[in-house]
Amino acid sequence: MSLSTDCIQYSGTKKDCPVSEKGKTYRIINSSNAVLTVYAVDPCLIPDRQQKKCDYLIVAHCQDTMKALFIELKGSDITSAIQQIENSLRILGNSLKDYQVFGRIIGRRVTPNIKSRRSGLEEKLRQHGGNLQIISAAEFSEKL
Repeated sequence: MSLSTDCIQYSGTKKDCPVSEKGKTYRIINSSNAVLTVYAVDPCLIPDRQQKKCDYLIVAHCQDTMKALFIELKGSDITSAIQQIENSLRILGNSLKDYQVFGRIIGRRVTPNIKSRRSGLEEKLRQHGGNLQIISAAEFSEKL
């Protein structure tokens, strides 16, 4: 599946690039002046209501690397958030072959019994040169 330009919510080089939903915010501080493109995954890139999918995909074109960040902004069901990112990666992964791929889950509570589900997604992201971060906070910022 390709990344449809119809699903772009923002594209440019602004220094502060937040996405928000359900009282949660993920923010990229674009100190490298990368070209950022924010896609709405749910319901645009993956419109099928039966499919679990994450909220956003942020693609960053830096000077020497290309990064893709799957973002899920969640209340408390972290296990479901992991499944949503895994499924989004499975469906959209062919469009991101040349990218380092990362997963970011911003949730209210991080439950301790997710170790096996988490390790499976972490391994998939490592194979794409990225990692997974699960953050228990209303807002999380990260420099690019």
